[in-house]
Amino acid sequence: MRDWFGDATRWCVMSLDTASDLTNLVFLESGWTKREGLIIPDGKNYRLLGRVVENAILENYLARPSAKKHKDYYDKLANGSLRIEGEDRVAICSAEESEIRSNPDAQYYLLDGVGRCLPYLILVAEHKREFEPIEAFCVSR
Repeated sequence: MRDWFGDATRWCVMSLDTASDLTNLVFLESGWTKREGLIIPDGKNYRLLGRVVENAILENYLARPSAKKHKDYYDKLANGSLRIEGEDRVAICSAEESEIRSNPDAQYYLLDGVGRCLPYLILVAEHKREFEPIEAFCVSR
């Protein structure tokens, strides 16, 4: 959670209508995202979801045992048993200044939904699924 979240924080539901709305979300940077080769800090926009998708495909991430949960989401999204809407919406929030400095194409951070958005965009990149808008809970600073 962000330190600016509080009792007065107002959330809304918004539609991420274009692929770039999704690909320009800031992705989680952590030990495991670096170990898995999803995040490679090598220049501007290295944490954007679109870049993470490219890294995941190049590294064959979904074939790894450590990616089981993401692979399960991938399969459910592929067969239509999961859609990113309703109770399965993602949550985004305003990106922090430090995140925007290193990822200048970003406006929002993917707060909750890494497990659904990464496989979804892998399917789109692999041309196994057409892009469709998804719903997100959103809070802006």
